[in-house]
Amino acid sequence: MLVAENNKLKEYTLIFSDPNGILEVRCLVKEYLYYPSVEWTLFFENISPKDSLLLHNVHAADFDLKNKEHGNYCLYYAEGSDNKVTDFRPLKKNIACGQAVDLACYGGRSSDGYLPFFNIASPDGYGIMLGIGWTGQWAVKYSHKEETVLNIQAGMGKLHAKLLPGETVRTPAIMISFWRNDRMRGHNILRGLLREHYSPQPGGKPLDGPVAISIHGMYSFDGGANEENVLNFIKTVRNHKLPADYLWIDAGWYETTPADKWVYTGTWIPDKRRFPRGLKPIGQTAHKKDLGLILWFEPERVMKDSWLHRNKPQWLLAPDPSVPEDQKDQLDDGFLLNLGNPEALAWAKSNFSKMIKEYGVDVYRQDFNIQPLHHWRNQESPERQGINEIKYIMGLYDFWDTLLKESPGLLIDNCASGGRRIDFETLRRSIPLWRSDECWKPIPEQCMNLGLSLWIPYHGMGSVSLDPYHFWSGTGTNFTIALNIRDHSVWEPATKLLNEFRSIKHLISRDFYPLTAYSHDDYVWMAWQYDSSERGEGLVQAFRRPESTKSVDTFKLSGLDELSHYRLENMVTGLSASLKGSELMDSGLKIVIEDKPGVSLIKYHQIK
Repeated sequence: MLVAENNKLKEYTLIFSDPNGILEVRCLVKEYLYYPSVEWTLFFENISPKDSLLLHNVHAADFDLKNKEHGNYCLYYAEGSDNKVTDFRPLKKNIACGQAVDLACYGGRSSDGYLPFFNIASPDGYGIMLGIGWTGQWAVKYSHKEETVLNIQAGMGKLHAKLLPGETVRTPAIMISFWRNDRMRGHNILRGLLREHYSPQPGGKPLDGPVAISIHGMYSFDGGANEENVLNFIKTVRNHKLPADYLWIDAGWYETTPADKWVYTGTWIPDKRRFPRGLKPIGQTAHKKDLGLILWFEPERVMKDSWLHRNKPQWLLAPDPSVPEDQKDQLDDGFLLNLGNPEALAWAKSNFSKMIKEYGVDVYRQDFNIQPLHHWRNQESPERQGINEIKYIMGLYDFWDTLLKESPGLLIDNCASGGRRIDFETLRRSIPLWRSDECWKPIPEQCMNLGLSLWIPYHGMGSVSLDPYHFWSGTGTNFTIALNIRDHSVWEPATKLLNEFRSIKHLISRDFYPLTAYSHDDYVWMAWQYDSSERGEGLVQAFRRPESTKSVDTFKLSGLDELSHYRLENMVTGLSASLKGSELMDSGLKIVIEDKPGVSLIKYHQIK
């Protein structure tokens, strides 16, 4: 049944009824008209006055890929974020006939372990992009059972439960895009689909990644910032006309027990010793100076002796005491505010929405430094396994949707220990402004930029250095700079670099092409291209690593018009040239980097 249609997509609802009158299954389908893509989500509702039979082995996706030729299927995928140099590293696995590949995220965070996006290439040159929209424990299995058939099953990691009368649950959402002949075409279809149909549009406008300055280049998380020095910070930044749009205040502004220990979350009251008037004066002053406010929160993790722990223990999920220590994260001994509990969810929506409005928060930064899986599964009955997780995730989406509805123009930054909750359901509502806790190091930043850009259009980091090699290694669609502004020498180079970044950041969400292999080695180059064919412009970024002996390299570009000429400008040296599209794609673009390490940024635009 067609339920909605516009010039971009069609939405359908398929309804399946249990002949015994107990279960009703609804499948919500979205068909995208300008992308070879479709998405669906299943909802199970108990419409009877008695418990349902057990739901078990429920797969949100279970289908076959068939091809005409014999041979291996090839699976392209990526590591998730784990605070390591290998975060978002591209991976590849050939699946021969008779083989199977099982993958799942780790600990209940959707991009902890593996990223929930996949590119599957068949032997006959066709392929699909598969995305799993679930901000909990997902699992996927690829089984090459017959010579020309690959079976794909995807869904929750565990569901074995009866539904109570009137109860409704949902599965992970599944997204598929189709491509042929060119694997990178598949990646760019996915990037474009996410950019056009899934990414937030604060205030109804296309997403423009924040350019921010953080107070934490000067003040620590644990008790370093106070009202006086933050207000002085704002005044100084604006007096020097730094081209930043946002002020970034991270963790540690709230009361903790013990004092000045940012990890002890659960008391969401500004520290009265340091912020006696709360945070409202900070937001008001920032807005008067044309700075938006980015403020850190972590509503879900609740530590012992916090306000929530003392006053609302019935709202909390405790960790499973039977989990071995080597399977726990460092903060897994905390509690979870159970967003599947209606009272807890109502409190969270009201309380955090109120703070966002009162403090003048423009970017609500939600962290999540805990692995929730052991909390969800703790003490679940044998006939209700998986229900805690489902209700929690449904509550999380309701929480975010409420914040966005009640504060039009709000942008949500989805952090989660740096990039550990990246799936397309979170990307509908948020972007990862902080892609990994492995931060501020040029080579890891370059590798993460290449690895993650294969899959999603919006992400970034920033820099604590004004050295061009360091600075440009941390670029993405957003950028945060953290400096000691007592050093007056920072203003001129910071202003220059941020203005240069602002001039090219609109290109970074467009089509992406790696120009080198992924590598952590010190002796190589790493380079990539962003191309906006509809605007006739693009950007090439190239990095010469510190032990590289080559000062010159040549890269064949992609996506250009063969017959057109392009004007190229080197943003580092100021040199320019004009070359034909066919020459740039066939012979390549020669880049010279004399410094070791060094960087080259080349903008190009089509000459009409």
